[in-house]
Amino acid sequence: MRLPPLLARALGASHFSGDAAGRGYNWGRRWESDPDPGLEVRDLRVPREGGALGRGLRSTRVEGAANRGSELVVQADLLLAGPAGAGYYGNAELTRDGLVTMILSRLLQTGFSSEARPRPGRWIALAGAWLLGSAPAAWPAERIVVQMHIHGTLSEGRGRMVDHAIRAREAGVDVMWWSDHEEMSYHLEEEKELLRFDFEEGELEVPPTESMPGRGWQAVPGGFASAAIVDTASSQGARCMAVVGVDGAEGGEAFGGVTYYSQSNAVLRSFMRDIEIQFDARLEGEAVVGRDFAVHCLLSMNERQQNIVIAFLATDDPLPADTPPLYYRRLPALSSHGWTRLRVPLTEEGRMAMPYGEDLNLRSVSLGWFVNEPGYSSVLVDDFEILMTGPEREELLEAEFEFLQALPEESPTHFVGYETGGGKGYESEITHHINVFSEREIPRLPNYLSPHFDPEEWPTNLSTWAHRNGYVTSFNHLFSTALVKISEGEARLRLDSLMANGGYGCDLLEVGYPFRGRAIEEILGAWDELLRTDAFLTGIGTSDVHHTFDWDETPNRFVSYLQLPRVTPANILDELLHGRASFGDPLEVGADAFVELSDGEALFETGDVVVSHFRRRSVRCQGHTGLSGMTLAWITVHEDSADTAEVVFSKAGDFDADHEIRISDRCHVRVELRAPESGSLLLASNPVHFRREVPSRSLPGLRERNIVDLRRLGPLRVEFGVE
Repeated sequence: MRLPPLLARALGASHFSGDAAGRGYNWGRRWESDPDPGLEVRDLRVPREGGALGRGLRSTRVEGAANRGSELVVQADLLLAGPAGAGYYGNAELTRDGLVTMILSRLLQTGFSSEARPRPGRWIALAGAWLLGSAPAAWPAERIVVQMHIHGTLSEGRGRMVDHAIRAREAGVDVMWWSDHEEMSYHLEEEKELLRFDFEEGELEVPPTESMPGRGWQAVPGGFASAAIVDTASSQGARCMAVVGVDGAEGGEAFGGVTYYSQSNAVLRSFMRDIEIQFDARLEGEAVVGRDFAVHCLLSMNERQQNIVIAFLATDDPLPADTPPLYYRRLPALSSHGWTRLRVPLTEEGRMAMPYGEDLNLRSVSLGWFVNEPGYSSVLVDDFEILMTGPEREELLEAEFEFLQALPEESPTHFVGYETGGGKGYESEITHHINVFSEREIPRLPNYLSPHFDPEEWPTNLSTWAHRNGYVTSFNHLFSTALVKISEGEARLRLDSLMANGGYGCDLLEVGYPFRGRAIEEILGAWDELLRTDAFLTGIGTSDVHHTFDWDETPNRFVSYLQLPRVTPANILDELLHGRASFGDPLEVGADAFVELSDGEALFETGDVVVSHFRRRSVRCQGHTGLSGMTLAWITVHEDSADTAEVVFSKAGDFDADHEIRISDRCHVRVELRAPESGSLLLASNPVHFRREVPSRSLPGLRERNIVDLRRLGPLRVEFGVE
């Protein structure tokens, strides 16, 4: 009788026929580096109980013993595939000199620890590796905390990346996957026009058009400076701007002037782009003692949440002493007899002024007066522009990555993707935001996927392009890009659009927001509705951090919990694509928290799509939380209803619970852990899905490997001995 190839390999034989002997599997004393080539498989007996081999999945019992000075015992309950090959699964106990006792599960996967029991469904099974002939290549898997949505100085983040890294480590975050905005960090065609102003239109503000955001000048709050368009003199053209300072603070220094804005009241350009500000200036009247013309540059925040400012003073007088986070730099003194082209080398001065000086962005530029004496002063300004001569597009993201890799060793591990936004809903104006991640390179966004093209088809087109190139996409903040509450009607419209388009082909969905447009309970409900349609998007916890205070002062500080044999982009994305993630608040439940689902026989795990005829099934929930008194809720979602069961854990630490669920034709089960008093969600799992048939919709990405087909499960007994 010839065995299926998978079983033959698992038993260490090159081939089996009848009672043939196989040979040659090695065994490491601690499953490491000391193979013992003396063990051989012999005397294989295959009773034909339960039908012939090779027809679907079979339940298998394997027993063996060897004695070479010490006893070796192998016991394993396995599932083995027929010719179609759905993979090996098992539950085994192995001992040698009492060194190791393990529970095994899905075979032919990586990861193993001889020091602690692994979670079900994660490890190379010994019958698939040690019986196969080699010790495992991967050693203990570790639990890690990942933040998959965060903004730094490359786009709209106000906090410096180095400060974010410090705060992330304090929160227990191991990996930060930066997702700065593509449309802010890349060079758009209209950027040069956005960042220059020649005053020739005769207005201080240019209103937005269909193709161009608004831009212009607004007075700095304070009341002692103003601006106006004048046509009596200019360095070029017919008009320029006069910036006038009248009076000012007595007995102290103050600044007044006008601020340039573009794109939602901000300039927001990274110092890594080598920023330089240039404009023509001419003093009206004579210079006044105690009143200096200044270029006031508001930059990122420091670790103490203070705004960093570099003030460039056009003066021959001694500069005030630096009082960080305020730094002073000199510009040439202005004259009333002619125009001076002022050059403000912002990146150059920032790098010299402070450590990690390239880790800043320009938030606003104001032109006006630093005064400590009352009086009158005026300057004419013309041909204003913000120039950037540094890297653009993917070269800029690569520069960000290089900077992050050079941070101190205690910093978390850093990877770089980006967030891009665009598109509209089919019935109303809806802007979608999608993160793009890659395991091997910085993704290159083609021009035809710019947010200005194909707005209604953009999200699906973006995912199609990403998958064609092996990238992974995440659909961000389903209900709102802002923190304000949206109406039920708008929330319904957004969800219906997502469901009608199969989640736009995205792989991940940002679920873990305590509040983002709507409360997290509604976000979870929307996720459940989407999962019913066989769009199996993995739910992740993110914070969309922009400011360093977000790490502890905002409720939206969720992270994703993963377990990896090694921290690499490929391993992180693979775990996420398979749905093997939980998400929660690390400051409440701890950085070592997790929750995961499995089957008592290790047939399936979190993220799997189980195809079976089960009507009821016991599901096991294991995890850890640093908070006592939490309520564990089992949520089983059917096509038209949901079942909920709850249990309260009195103590913090590890937990292990079983619950029998009712299985309908189309359902999924997931768990939530809620706070003892408020009932707020603090930790949640991804689901296990149950179907009667293999879903007809193509599953996102690599998750086709998640299908566990148990419809032809049956008994079989195999016995063998070793010596």
